[in-house]
Amino acid sequence: MAGSFGPMTVSDVAKSHRDLCLLSSFIGQLREFEFLVSLLVPLTSVGCRSTMFFNPHNARLGREPSLPRFHRTTGAKSMKRFLCALSLGLVLVGLVQSQNRQPSGMPVPRLYVVTPAGAKAGSTVEITVGGFNIEDATQMVFSDPRLKAQLVAEPTEPPPVDPKTKKTNPAMGKPKATPSSVKFKVTIPGDISLGNHDLRVVTAWGVSNPRAFHIGDLNETNEVEPNNDIETSPNKPQRVELNTTVNATLNQPNDVDYYVFKAAKGQRVIVSVLSTSIDSRAQPAVEIYDAKNRQLGENLFYSVDDALLDVTAPEEGDYFIRIYQFTHTFRTALTGGLPPGTSDNQYRLSVSTAPWIDAVVPNVIQPGQTATVTIWGRNLPGGKLDPTAKLDNLILEKTTATITAPADGTGRLRFSGVVMPSGGLVDGFEYRTKNASGSSNPYLIGLARHPVVTEKGDNDTPEKAQPVTLPCEIAGVIEKRNDSDWYKFTAKKGETWNIQVISQRLGAPTFMTFALRNPKTKAEIYEAPLEPNTMAGYSRRFFRRTEDPYGYRFIVPEDGEYELMITSRAAGTMFGPRHTYAVRISKDDPDFRLVALGEEEYVPSAAVVPVGGSQAFNVIVEREGEFGGDIQLTVEGLPPGVTCPPQTLGGGVKETSLVISAAPGTAEWVGTVKIIGSAIIGGKKVTQEARAASIVWPVAPNGNTPTVTRIDRDIILAVKGKPIFVITPTIDKADLVQGDKATCKVKLDRPYAEAKGPVQVGVIQTQTRQGSELPVNLKFGGNNQPIAINAGQADGTFAVTVAADVPPGKYNVVFRASSQVPFSKDPMAKTKPPVTAIAISSPLTVNVLPKSLATLQVANATNAKIGQKTEVVVRVTRLYKFEGEFKVELVLPPGVAGISAATVTIPSGETEAKLMFDVPASAAPGARNNLTVKATAMWDGKVPTVHEQKINVNVVK
Repeated sequence: MAGSFGPMTVSDVAKSHRDLCLLSSFIGQLREFEFLVSLLVPLTSVGCRSTMFFNPHNARLGREPSLPRFHRTTGAKSMKRFLCALSLGLVLVGLVQSQNRQPSGMPVPRLYVVTPAGAKAGSTVEITVGGFNIEDATQMVFSDPRLKAQLVAEPTEPPPVDPKTKKTNPAMGKPKATPSSVKFKVTIPGDISLGNHDLRVVTAWGVSNPRAFHIGDLNETNEVEPNNDIETSPNKPQRVELNTTVNATLNQPNDVDYYVFKAAKGQRVIVSVLSTSIDSRAQPAVEIYDAKNRQLGENLFYSVDDALLDVTAPEEGDYFIRIYQFTHTFRTALTGGLPPGTSDNQYRLSVSTAPWIDAVVPNVIQPGQTATVTIWGRNLPGGKLDPTAKLDNLILEKTTATITAPADGTGRLRFSGVVMPSGGLVDGFEYRTKNASGSSNPYLIGLARHPVVTEKGDNDTPEKAQPVTLPCEIAGVIEKRNDSDWYKFTAKKGETWNIQVISQRLGAPTFMTFALRNPKTKAEIYEAPLEPNTMAGYSRRFFRRTEDPYGYRFIVPEDGEYELMITSRAAGTMFGPRHTYAVRISKDDPDFRLVALGEEEYVPSAAVVPVGGSQAFNVIVEREGEFGGDIQLTVEGLPPGVTCPPQTLGGGVKETSLVISAAPGTAEWVGTVKIIGSAIIGGKKVTQEARAASIVWPVAPNGNTPTVTRIDRDIILAVKGKPIFVITPTIDKADLVQGDKATCKVKLDRPYAEAKGPVQVGVIQTQTRQGSELPVNLKFGGNNQPIAINAGQADGTFAVTVAADVPPGKYNVVFRASSQVPFSKDPMAKTKPPVTAIAISSPLTVNVLPKSLATLQVANATNAKIGQKTEVVVRVTRLYKFEGEFKVELVLPPGVAGISAATVTIPSGETEAKLMFDVPASAAPGARNNLTVKATAMWDGKVPTVHEQKINVNVVK
């Protein structure tokens, strides 16, 4: 590269990058571990240069400092950051179980690339989509139906002329190449909502996974190569007008893209580089230089892999933007994906004077309520510089605004940016502001369930603890180095309060923790663990690891005042307006949230139901407030001929497979559906609509790496094609008591004439972790191994064993069949290579009944006096989260008289009742042996479960 940027010159920059490239061979070997951590550990501090931090929590509680922990950094210490990410990635990988499942080899469309990745509202643009099995795409569908797309046919050459016959002869032409991309002309309404919309393509074989299509309000252009240097013509910076978005690609690992824009003195220019937000694999770093060769700023990882930088022009003139791939190494090619490079390293560069929102406080508002909030950011309407608020050594602006939360927001997440699994099940809505240049970025605000209390004044010590009244939600900021915020509340003995911190799940770059203590004794009651929260991280397809701490259920030991300390594990180096948090302190609020994904475990997919066959969604639940009941799953919006049999997501599991079937003769169809879950909570029916999610990039089959997944904007279903197999399971006993055995028969039909080989059939759900999808000891076959249905056979059999420790409940069991079959998209092909064909069974319900729902204890049952009543305490220790009532009675053996007791009830949720033994005055003294205290509970409201304890009573005068 030519030219200089003193004091840091271009040659200095190039030398620095060459040094990094010397490490690229090593880094390239380990890249996928860094990739994993960049998605699972979004350590997104801007301008933070330290490579380690101590835990301020321990210092405040008078302890020795904890060992230093690494976090994401920028600049020269990136290698330390990488090695830390590597080690943490290895730990995380060990937490995830794998399954022996190969993805389908059938030609279902898989979409990876959209070029350009966005457009301006009110425009018409031609886009190219790339991926696998999309060459026969006929339709493009969007999450907003107002977006319209028309297929653009590729120009075709006329057939060649045979020199002998002087006539055209198509056979003499060149073999037709199979395209990996298709073009569409997209028309965008001017009044459409800004932000991400999902697009998919439809082929004869189904509908693809979604890809983000970002709609903005700035003028748009595309990158023009070559723009890899600063002075050498024609390889020179691409000039960009202010308030323009550039759709671009990092073509090679060492690609560097230069842009130049002109700014007036004092003008604050925002440079935003979207990557993760548009489903890209790029990790762009951005730098800005002035015309006097001075570097004015640098950034990467502002939010996941998106970058952000701003500059206030010190004088009128040209300013240069430099964008490159972090460490100059692309993530390695993915199994089932396109080669690394131009296919997957796109970015959207916006250079504007539009507003940018960095923080909003409070960051939660109750549904339907209006709140006055404080906003920090850049180019804010009415904003004024706040010298106390800095980000990357830049002073932010501060203003206030009035925001009304949607009244119908509970249970919903309305946000046009990218949402990763960690925040995928929070309730929230987006806020934007705008000025004459355009609209701001979307900012996610959470929905509170209780009155919001905003942090006020100096509350950095126990003596200055801010009083709050419960229940409430506290909204605060880790605003300065080593900041810790103290709050105090009063509570009564026996009350239960749930304490939950929500911060990183709302997009803040935080590492929150908290402690609860008794100020009277100065004793700590609870301290949140320092390790990351892997709660609900059981699903590799929706791995929800978060830096928000585990929640705590506080049972108040005595009347009095209690203190709560909130801080960040990284407060020594990471602080400022972006480090917002919300603390919910509430009674048990039983509820649930659902998310639904396609059945494929390793590759991006959508649900495609074959006509005459079945397909499944993977439905995951997050339970809240001690809710442990069954959830009934249904599907709304299905076309005629497509049904969803009644299926249950049992109270003892976190996820299940939801099967949808299409009857033979059903018309082909593509459309959106809604998956609805309903449960009885507190005697009332509660319903929630499942959120959509999908795998963004494939991972190697049967590995231990969680997938890269995001929240989608709708659930789409296609009814296309015909099944290769049809499998139908039946069981000889629908109700099984713990310890029972049964036989499950699987019928196999082969509608595809060439599917003659052996077929492997096994349970689709995971059984490697208790409470994931099926209990570990609910066995289908000896050790849950698949069975083989050989050529010429039409069925197979599983021996079903319900171990004594299998929790009672309804389990939705689904089978998956796979086989190698000869197949070609061209039915007239002379050769048909073997591909993996998959089939999903109809659902099978296994209802496990309990042998007992409690352990029974009878106290004070030794003596009973004649002519008096004796109180006997009957206690139950409940099992399996059973909350129903117990009917308690005394049963006498034949021939025994002179003692009785009226039936009593242990109420729902309670643990004891008093049985009154009544001995009449006429009773003869002496022993009454082998009396039975019987406690009967109704499982599922209809199955009596009896608990008995034998006692001996001595009747005395």
